[in-house]
Amino acid sequence: MMKDVSKIERIADFLLRGESDGEWVSKSEYPRPPREWGHDFHETALGWGKGKKNTSVEPSKIVESEIRSYGPELVKIAQKEYDEWNQDGDGMDEFLGSGGICDSIADGFGGFLTGKGFDVESGGQEGDDHAFLYATKNGQSFLIDIPPDVYETGGGYNWKKRQNVVFDPSHVIVQKID
Repeated sequence: MMKDVSKIERIADFLLRGESDGEWVSKSEYPRPPREWGHDFHETALGWGKGKKNTSVEPSKIVESEIRSYGPELVKIAQKEYDEWNQDGDGMDEFLGSGGICDSIADGFGGFLTGKGFDVESGGQEGDDHAFLYATKNGQSFLIDIPPDVYETGGGYNWKKRQNVVFDPSHVIVQKID
């Protein structure tokens, strides 16, 4: 039996928009799906037939899921920055000097996530001068980063490019900020 994709998409959209933090679920807008779709999920996550507010999905989990769903796009941004990073034999880049690409990656992530409705702010660590990103949506804040040891070695303002790095979504760290 084919599932009605439009209903699945509407339900997924409902969950990813972050509106499950106590909003009433409207049966007219989100009709009860057939049991074979997995009634446990729908009964729990969307609260059909229970006459109460949907409180089973934490808002932070919804925002985190949204960020993680952008993993492939974030990886493309990081890979583009990495591929364009050209160090000579002394570790110097025409534009970055001896510095690394963490600022460029964080800026690229920020531009992308801003376009998805996130408020973003640059972050960094004292001592190793590594840049990362803070992203906030629906009052939920996350640190987003690819650790520098994935693509470079060094510290401070002296970084060397690791050769032949290919990023994948498992490299992207998404950490809830309290």
